[in-house]
Parts: sequence; structure tokens; C-alpha cells
Amino acid sequence: KITILGEEIAIAFNMAVEMAYERITGTPFKLEDLKFKMNVMPLYMAAIIANNPDTKITFDDLSTKATKKEIMALDEAVSETMSDWLEIPSVIPEEKKPEGDDEEQPKN
Repeated sequence: KITILGEEIAIAFNMAVEMAYERITGTPFKLEDLKFKMNVMPLYMAAIIANNPDTKITFDDLSTKATKKEIMALDEAVSETMSDWLEIPSVIPEEKKPEGDDEEQPKN
């Protein structure tokens, strides 16, 4: 849980967050869209609404009254739980050779 604008809120990325994002933006949820700052704040708001249906926090409150520290905490919580939900590895493993490729190839 994190505190935003004096309200303790739970943050977890899940299907409800994706659906709330789509309702807020009117567009399908796509990771590549999150490279634009204008799409990140709706994602944060979707994470708040989906996990805290009784919240009093509005989009305007979040974008104009939340402190930088609160936004950074929200960003960290959303990013961490999104990675878990989407199963994004923190480090991409080295590509494995197909089986049988460990034989030495003939030299010409």
C-alpha cells in the first residue's frame, strides 16, 4: 500500500487495471502506448480505481495535487506489479542453443 493525497491505497496490476485503462482512454491497452507521458497518468488512475473502488482521488487531484514523491511511489508500485502480471523478466536470459547444436561443426 502507498499513500496518495492522504489516502492509503492498494496497487496491483491486473486485468481490472487494463479494463479501467481502456474505459478511461477509450483505447485498447497496449504496452507500447506507455512510452507517451499522456498515457501514463491514465494508467496510474486506472490502477487506483481498479484496486480502490471507494477512492475519493480524482484524475484532476492526481495530476494537479499529488506530490512528485507520491507520483514516483505510484510509478514504482505500478511498474513492479505490471512486470509480475505480464511476466516480464528483469533480465532477459541468454538465448539457448537448440538441442543437438553442441556438436562441433565440420571445418571446411
